[in-house]
This record gives sequence, structure tokens and C-alpha cells, in this order.
Amino acid sequence: MNRLRIFFDWISLIVTVIFVSLAMVFVVVSALVAAVLAMGFSRIPDSAVLIAAIVLLAAALSVCIFLTRKFGRRKPVPEENVSRGQCLLQWETLAFLLFYLLFVAAFLTDLDWPVLTGLSLPVVVLIPALVFPFRYPRNGFRTAVRSIGLAGAFSIFFWGVLILGRTGKPVFHQGDDPAGLPRSVQWIGKIFIPDGAVGIDLRGRSTACQWSCRVSEPDFRKFRTRCAFEFQKVEKPRHFADKGPFPYYFYEDRHRNGGGVTLRYDVTNQRMTGSYATH
Repeated sequence: MNRLRIFFDWISLIVTVIFVSLAMVFVVVSALVAAVLAMGFSRIPDSAVLIAAIVLLAAALSVCIFLTRKFGRRKPVPEENVSRGQCLLQWETLAFLLFYLLFVAAFLTDLDWPVLTGLSLPVVVLIPALVFPFRYPRNGFRTAVRSIGLAGAFSIFFWGVLILGRTGKPVFHQGDDPAGLPRSVQWIGKIFIPDGAVGIDLRGRSTACQWSCRVSEPDFRKFRTRCAFEFQKVEKPRHFADKGPFPYYFYEDRHRNGGGVTLRYDVTNQRMTGSYATH
């Protein structure tokens, strides 16, 4: 009977750690894809993603085998001892969940302190976990279950941050001062809107928005000199839908996924329009 219990403990441990391994691969590959996209690449070769997934899966399964060999042969319910490892897993799981909630609060309110507090949580919880550990049964299955909890909490945190970052939030501004733009798009005012612009009208989302403003021609010339954008002067239609008025200055830097920026300055009406999207 005892051997049967140990056998099922082995099976449960192996299955559990395999799921943890797959979760680790899923999160790491997703992080790599998000990082590459953030650097401006619109497409990652499928072969590169496949190779990365295979390598990470091999590494995760190696961890699985190691944990199984180290903990799997222990008795199902051994004597309770101080376990800093299990205590650390439990505290870090709670820390990442709270970090995500604080990140959402910062995202909605444009405040800094929730993010700063959340960044400190994974470090702060090391103190009670290492100095005041709880007593747990030293059992591989229990360790694997707590590992799943930590992997799940990190996955929730990672995907939550990624989804909020990709979808953004509604933004709206009308006025003459670019400094009054919502905080999440203030950088647009610093980079894409010339000094001296008035009648700024910006709307959309923090990840994809459009704006227009009135800019005198001297201010626009200063903007062209200051910025690194290579505007082209257009004096005739570029395509059948281009109705002018002419001339106008045009700049576009778009990626295959639709992300990028488009700027246009109408010389006749002294009006500048622009659009930006992360994807």
C-alpha cells in the first residue's frame, strides 16, 4: 500500500512539474516575443521561436527530472521541518499577485507610488521567508504545487501587464499646451508636436491615437531642423485619394504590423496632423 502511494506521488509530481515547465516555456517565449516586438521588429521567424521553445522546454524538463529524482522518493507525508524554499514560493506568489493589482492601480490613476511599491514587494518578502520560515512537510509534490502557484502568479502578472500595455487606455486632450496631455502620451507632445503649436486636439488610446494642431510655417521649419524626421515636400497627388491641398510636407515610418507614426503639415492652412500606433 505504501509503495502504491509513493508511486502515485511520483506520477503526480512528474505531471505537476511538467505543467510548471510548460508554463515557464510559455512565459519566457512570450517575454522574448514581446521584447523583440518592442524593439521594432514586426515579425519573428517561426524557426527562431520553435528553436527557443525547444531549448527552453529541454531546460525546464531537466529541472523536472532533477526535482523528481531529488524529492520523488521521499515519503508522501514525511516529518515536518523548516522549509525556507516552500515558504519563499508561497510569499513570492502573494507578492506577484499584489504587484499586479498595484500595477493596475498605477495604470488607471497615472500615479508612481503603486508601481514603486510593487517593485519592492518581491524583494521585501524575502525577509520573512528566509528569517521567519514556516514548518512544512518536505515533500516534492507539495513543492511542485507551490511552484505551480508561483508560475501561475507570475503568468497572471506578465500577461496582465502585457495586455494592458498593448490595449492602452482612452486619452483625450484639447488645448494649446502640450504639457497638458495625459501622462501616458506626454512623450508624443515632446517628440511629435512642434513648439508654438496651438489648438491641439488629441484623441484615441495611449497605444493608438491621432492629433491635429495649428502651427505657423516658421515654427514648423524650426521643428524640421530640430527633429530627425525626413519630411518630403509633396506638390502633386501621391495616389488617387490624395486631394491636397498642395503643397504639404509628409513623413511616415510604419512597420508591417501597422505600428509607427505618420506626420503631415499642410502649408496652405498651416495645420499639422499626426497618428501613432504601437502595433
